[in-house]
Amino acid sequence: AETGSQAWEPKNYDGTFDGPMSMRRALTKSKNLVSIRIIQAIGPQYAQDYVTRFGFERKLIPAYLTMALGAGSVTVMQMAAGYA
Repeated sequence: AETGSQAWEPKNYDGTFDGPMSMRRALTKSKNLVSIRIIQAIGPQYAQDYVTRFGFERKLIPAYLTMALGAGSVTVMQMAAGYA
């Protein structure tokens, strides 16, 4: 995948692949590939549109696969409001 001008390859933090697992387990174990595949499945544009439902500004959250890993710019207050 490409983000900006640099080639980017998604991988898990620990560099391992543990096979299929539930989304819940993957998120608790920080398995980034699952998050990336979810964004791939629904499309980065849809994901970007969806986060606006939680009060985040579309222009501050890039419509790239890296948004699954937290790319974007939000304040602590916006994050707290999003969870609320």
